[in-house]
Amino acid sequence: MNHKRVERLMREHGIAGHSRRTRRRSLTRADRKAAPAPNLIKRDFTALAPGLRVADDITYVPTAEG
Repeated sequence: MNHKRVERLMREHGIAGHSRRTRRRSLTRADRKAAPAPNLIKRDFTALAPGLRVADDITYVPTAEG
């Protein structure tokens, strides 16, 4: 069965899912009094108008090597 059929059947029978997971709390606490880190590489993300400057994050690059 695909998820759409399961969703429809659950809705028809008044069945709802339940999760026991609790929110994970962070083990560290941020120092609210600490000064922000300096901009050492002089990144400037300001733009004169919308769509003139684009920023992206490439933390994952798929490759054929696996």
